Amino acid sequence: MRLSGGEGLAGRASKKLVNEELLLPVFGPARLRMELDRTLWRDRDHIGTKELWSYLCSYLYLPRLRDRDVLLRAVQEGTSTLVESDSFAYAEGYDEEKGRYAGLRLGGGGSVVMDGSSLLVKPEVARRQEEEKTGGGGMPPDPEPVPGPGGITYGTGTDGGGLEAEPPAAQALPKRYYASVNLDPDRVGRDAGRIADEVLTHLATLPGSRVRVSIEIEAEMPEGTPEHIQRTVSENARVLKFQAQGFEPE
Repeated sequence: MRLSGGEGLAGRASKKLVNEELLLPVFGPARLRMELDRTLWRDRDHIGTKELWSYLCSYLYLPRLRDRDVLLRAVQEGTSTLVESDSFAYAEGYDEEKGRYAGLRLGGGGSVVMDGSSLLVKPEVARRQEEEKTGGGGMPPDPEPVPGPGGITYGTGTDGGGLEAEPPAAQALPKRYYASVNLDPDRVGRDAGRIADEVLTHLATLPGSRVRVSIEIEAEMPEGTPEHIQRTVSENARVLKFQAQGFEPE
């Protein structure tokens, strides 16, 4: 079936979903990590890549990706950094008896596949295995003295031979962030996706960060709300685990 203008119905529908971010052709590793932290591996150390793809295809509250290649590219990008990734590690498999990951990579690149064995692993869990494999490590060496203005040396040495002083205290970094924004009710999916990509991902990838996002809905219906709409909205809100909801006469 084709519509006027020469573009197929499927193509037009797909374009509309992409424009409203209900179907994602691109998915970054930071946003993937945010979704993993939110629900998928909250109480687990790892998740299978095939299992992850199944969840993304099944649950409406999760981002809907155009195809499995979009997910594979996100995993590939997240594990292709030259330094260790803070998003996730990749493993070719897991030995239940030994409690060890096989083919574990926390960065440095390499191919990734989606099968019944490959896994995404929490970075802190991957680092722990790597530290155990290398025997941990001793205490780090004392830092070298750093020359400062006027020839003053900042350091902790006690060998004498010059004036030493404590370095100036670093300015305290902010530890909390808050924001409030009104969304277009006809473009919630698009706007929420942009907020996730352009704001939340930067905060969620900071070490030890805990990000909480809440949605507040206010709707006024001057002519009242029919009973079947009340039932549908209330049931959907219950399934989506709304903490509070209800209809009011005024």
